[in-house]
Amino acid sequence: MALMLLVPLFIGTLHPDIHVPAIYRIDLGVHWTAFFMIAAALFMLLPRRQGRVLAICLVLAILLEASQLFIDGRQADIVDMCANLAGVASAFVLMKSLRIYGVMKTLPDRTASSLL
Repeated sequence: MALMLLVPLFIGTLHPDIHVPAIYRIDLGVHWTAFFMIAAALFMLLPRRQGRVLAICLVLAILLEASQLFIDGRQADIVDMCANLAGVASAFVLMKSLRIYGVMKTLPDRTASSLL
């Protein structure tokens, strides 16, 4: 699921002709939601590697926004990057809270072969 979310995210972030109007900064909600869903999916898929997942998601959130500096027709926005980081952080806090309160039990990591 997380991989399915990454494809449109990469296309939308790196394609110079796609423009989403910033009506009342609604794009911040899109950034937050996209990174929240990606991070939450990865945290659930790899529950015993949350530190690594957190690091990967944070780096991805920064790099995807910074990569727009090098694409004609796109511009990086620090506020969008903060929304990306907030989505990752929110997913991390939610998953930790669910695990602490016993709502979600820690399961062994799932591998690609066990999912097929």
